[in-house]
Amino acid sequence: MKKGLVYKWVFGKGRDDDFDERSLPKNRFRQFCFVFRTRFGVLLKANLLCALFVLPLCVWDTICGWFVADFIKDMTAAQQMSALINLSLLRYGTDALLCVPAAVGLGGMYYVVRRLCWLQSVKVTSDFFRGVKNGWKQFAVTGLVYGIGTGLLRYLRSFSLLTLTEGNSFAWTVSVVLTVVAEVLLVCVSLFAMFEAALYNVRTGKLFTSGAILTFKRLFSTLGIALVALTPVAIWFVLPWGFLQIVGMCVVAVVGICYAVTVQTVYCLGVFDVFVNAVQYPDFVGKGLASASGETPGITTENAVEIVAENAEENSAENVDEGANGNTPKDVDEGTCRKDVNAESSDEQTGKTNVGETQTASAESGNDTDDKGENK
Repeated sequence: MKKGLVYKWVFGKGRDDDFDERSLPKNRFRQFCFVFRTRFGVLLKANLLCALFVLPLCVWDTICGWFVADFIKDMTAAQQMSALINLSLLRYGTDALLCVPAAVGLGGMYYVVRRLCWLQSVKVTSDFFRGVKNGWKQFAVTGLVYGIGTGLLRYLRSFSLLTLTEGNSFAWTVSVVLTVVAEVLLVCVSLFAMFEAALYNVRTGKLFTSGAILTFKRLFSTLGIALVALTPVAIWFVLPWGFLQIVGMCVVAVVGICYAVTVQTVYCLGVFDVFVNAVQYPDFVGKGLASASGETPGITTENAVEIVAENAEENSAENVDEGANGNTPKDVDEGTCRKDVNAESSDEQTGKTNVGETQTASAESGNDTDDKGENK
């Protein structure tokens, strides 16, 4: 039976043919298109699960915005500015708390999308909550730090309105520009931190250190990716019409989260291939792409070694503590893969890493079995 367009979108291309070298994407952009084209149904299901964690934040923030607009509509300009400062503190303070469950839900989404990008099998519900379980503490801290940071910056932006009432428009403009730039940078750093928490065993404090370094190392491309990933989702919530904000919540619930996370994941995979994986974890490099030699297109292991060595030399010159910089493999503790990834590394079909460690663990397990006299 011929499959229609909607059927292919929801259920994928089907499993008539196995993936071979010719059908795999050759670069990160094609990888994004490949995942969306072939695993769209899986992404939708994971998006719905993640929306259970994210939508409370979206709904609360939207309702607060409506309440504030209705509360100050009959006030004078001076009264509005005074009220906005207090109401903003209440609004963004509660938003910071709701960022915690939202970030925890994103942990499951990152895990599912990463497995899809690496052409690994996915059981949506079990894998989603496995991702939540693996890194919920780090994602919770990341969400709290992001919520508090953005809340303070937005509160300062509201507070700067007082300078405008005093006729100092230049000070108001400078304060708005600085807070907006700081908020954008915080978003970029948080995106790197969340992806790193989903892939590596890194101490929570180093997530933001390495995220900040990677943001400035790839500043313009990171800003572009953040714009592409978040604008189609966030634009609905900054528009003044309530109907469009409701549309925005529907977009988030159906497809917005998986779109943003997939864009971010394929980009971060390329960045970490250069700065971490090429030297420390070569089996990760180019994983899921057509290049099966362990090197990403256009990047050789030798070039990556030179980049890492150059970065390490710069860090030493700047008196940065060893292992504190996220753009070197030293920032990642040994045994970087999550335990569930290591446990599956002996699966030849999925091409997992750390085969030697898995074989050692299997041998030890076999010895234990022999000691107990159980059948193999």
